[in-house]
Amino acid sequence: MQPLISNILEELKELTQKAIQFGYAIHKLEHYQLAHKPNQQVWSIYECIEHLNLYGDHYLKEMELALEQKKVKSNALYFKGSLLGNYFVKIIRPVDGGIKKMKTANAMDPNMQDLDKSTIARFIEQQLRLLDILDKCQGTDLKKIKIKTTLSKFLSLNLGDTLRFVVYHNERHVVQAAELLHKVSTKPVQIAT
Repeated sequence: MQPLISNILEELKELTQKAIQFGYAIHKLEHYQLAHKPNQQVWSIYECIEHLNLYGDHYLKEMELALEQKKVKSNALYFKGSLLGNYFVKIIRPVDGGIKKMKTANAMDPNMQDLDKSTIARFIEQQLRLLDILDKCQGTDLKKIKIKTTLSKFLSLNLGDTLRFVVYHNERHVVQAAELLHKVSTKPVQIAT
């Protein structure tokens, strides 16, 4: 049985609201906590969030533009993802609270960037925009509107698959950043003089 569109949109909104709450919570942390890297092969909390910002820069703009230009209404009750969309969702979603390691594209790799609290503020702003996009999708044909991917300008996903990918990708890296919180000391680092 195919899922109800209203249920999908509600789940995506709930996950996005959790991402916003997470953003507000980590914005209160100290810079050294957000920048802490357990080792050079692991991203910091800043880097997890900046990675999402880089994807958000592309997908939010594409979805907002598509929704402005293409007013494709639908009375459909159910959504069936495409084979490609379902594949992307399957590999990106955290499984049993954990995440599988994946290699990221160089353009989306935030490693070694000079990041600060504006990274977190930008993330919160992007998540608020995503909530607005999700609201605008009510009554919209999620299959007819196409969104270009970051993989290639020739590869598109339908709006429904894109929304699922973006939100589940956010969920993945919020989980990753939350796991890093447990490894970050809450005491300031003392430097011997």
